[in-house]
Parts: sequence; structure tokens; C-alpha cells
Amino acid sequence: MGNALKRAEQAVLASEQPVLSPHLAQWLEEHALSLDNDASQAQALLPRLAQDGLLSLGLEADFSDFGDAVQSIVAVAEHSLTAGFVLWSQRTFIEYLRDVQDPAMRERYLPGLLDGTIAGATGLSNAIKFLGGIEELQVRAQPEQGQWQFEGRLPWITNLRPGKCLVAVVAAMPEDQAGIWVAELGDSGLERSADLDLVGLRGSNTAALQFDAVRLGAERLMHPDAGQFVRSVRPRFMALQCGMTMGLARRSLKQVLAAPRCQWVQEEPARRLLDRVQKLSDVLVDAVRKPGSATPPDLFKVRIELSSLASQAVALESSAIGGATYMQGKHPQLLRRYREAMLVPLISPTVAQLKAELGQDAP
Repeated sequence: MGNALKRAEQAVLASEQPVLSPHLAQWLEEHALSLDNDASQAQALLPRLAQDGLLSLGLEADFSDFGDAVQSIVAVAEHSLTAGFVLWSQRTFIEYLRDVQDPAMRERYLPGLLDGTIAGATGLSNAIKFLGGIEELQVRAQPEQGQWQFEGRLPWITNLRPGKCLVAVVAAMPEDQAGIWVAELGDSGLERSADLDLVGLRGSNTAALQFDAVRLGAERLMHPDAGQFVRSVRPRFMALQCGMTMGLARRSLKQVLAAPRCQWVQEEPARRLLDRVQKLSDVLVDAVRKPGSATPPDLFKVRIELSSLASQAVALESSAIGGATYMQGKHPQLLRRYREAMLVPLISPTVAQLKAELGQDAP
């Protein structure tokens, strides 16, 4: 069994990407519990990710290096799903700017997003669910004195970092139109709630947004056709989003292979799960590099399977440790990963919603 374990460990190391600096990896490891339990490091997180150059990965015009962006989220989420969530939000907003019709908006916002002085909140989960027939749009816009006036509420937005923060918003408009807009924290009538009272993810600046007669000019319009915009960004949105789940699964599987009590009954499944995670990662990256290689239902199925793999990986880690898992204070990082695995199927659009869209029975 020793030789088999050595081969498994070598396979893990061979699939590693030197994405994170040792300094950032250590900081994330040291603060993973804090990022999950409280907001004490919430303001420090985004600048640290930016300092490591993670926000600038995967920006070649032909998407040839897009896998680097996905792997950066995988690597960060191996240490902390909270940190991976923030990186996903920021990096996805940067992707939105690649598709805006007005270059001036890109020039205005992109430098601050890349250096972490501006936070970006994705805000388009509602749009993706709306276009899939899952739910109605939650924000509406009407023309008002040469501008557009917004009313509505978004109940769950991550990376709403106090200070300079941008939020992508899909809004229902007259004549059955829907556009993608940029709101800024500080806009008159835009109210951020206190951080949501979550069981984890507390360092992610996750809160609700209320729109009460918020007025925006045409210069804040990202795209006039939400359907066209979402179809363009969806493969990138989902590939980056799935990076969080892949990171969580990989970390638990690495813990299994490194556990002193690792037996064949845990080692062999861990190797199989690692291999499957990598194959699904390749599918997601190819969907971006090779348009048409994967349909939206294909991407939904990948997201659903990865959610299951993360749950299996954390359970396998628990079985490799044994009864000490259930002893208070013995394995707090594993319990954190259990909470993270519980969140994964609830990330919007949820696994249940995706299954409904595919006509599958949700458990």
C-alpha cells in the first residue's frame, strides 16, 4: 500500500500549479478559520489577493490562458472557500468588463478592480436564473428625467466591500427588455444591509442591497440586452464559480492522502475523485477556450457533479480521521470544510434550481 500511496501523492503534486506565493498561501492558511467565523480580516482579504497578482490572470484576448484564472480560484479555495468566493466575485466582475459595449466604462473601472482598490460584486445570479425561467427579476428600472430609476432588492451579494464597490445588476425595463447596469455603493437611494448572519463565510462582505429610487445615467449601462450578455459570459461565470468547489474537494482529498491512518479503503476513492475533479476542470476551461464545446446543460451538469464530489471528499476526509472528527476542538478546519461543503449546493443558482432546469428530480 505504501507504493500506491506514494503514487497517489505524486499524482496530486504533478497536478499542482504554482499559483499562490508562499506568503499568501501561509496567510490564507493562518486566517481560514477567522475568514469563516468573523469579519476581522474582511478588509484585508481583497488587497492581499491583488498583491499576489491573482486578479490579472487569464486575461488574454483569445482566452488561451483562462485556465490560470480558474486555477487561481481553485488554489485559494483549497485554503479558504471564503477567500475563493471573494476572488470569484472580483474576477467575474472583471470578466463582465471584457464584454461591455462602452470602452470608457472598462477604462474607468478596470485599473481599480485589478489592483483591489475597487471591489466588484457579480450580482448576475438573478439574471441567469431569470433567463432559465427559474425566478423573476428582482430589480426594475424606469426612465425618469433623462436617467433611469431603480427599485427592488437583491438579498444576497458577496464582496460588498465598504468603500469603493461596484455591483452588476440586471434590471427589468419597459417593453420586456432587461439590461445589465453598474451600481456603486454610495449611490443615492442604494442601501447596503449589515453583513448577513451566516453560519460561515463571514469574512466575505456578504449583504443585501435595497434600491429605493436609485438613479443612474446611461454611462452606467453595461449592456442593453441581458440575455445576450449572459449567454456570452455564462461559461466563464460558471468555470470560475466551479473553481471554488474544486478547491474545496481537492483540499479534503489531499488531507486524506496525507493522513497517517490512510488505508486503501480511503486512498483508492480519493485518487478516483481527484481524477474526476481534474477531468471536470478541463471541461469547464475548454468551454471557454472552445466556444460550442459545452452547452449550458453540460455546464449545469458539471456544477451539480462537483457539488456531489465536494461532499464525498469531505466525508472521506472525516472517515480517514475517524472518531476524533467528532471531538470538540480536535479538527476545526475539517468542520469548516463541512460547513463549506454544505454551502456549495446553495450557491446561486442552486443545485436544486439547476436540476429543475434540467428536468431532474432534486433530492
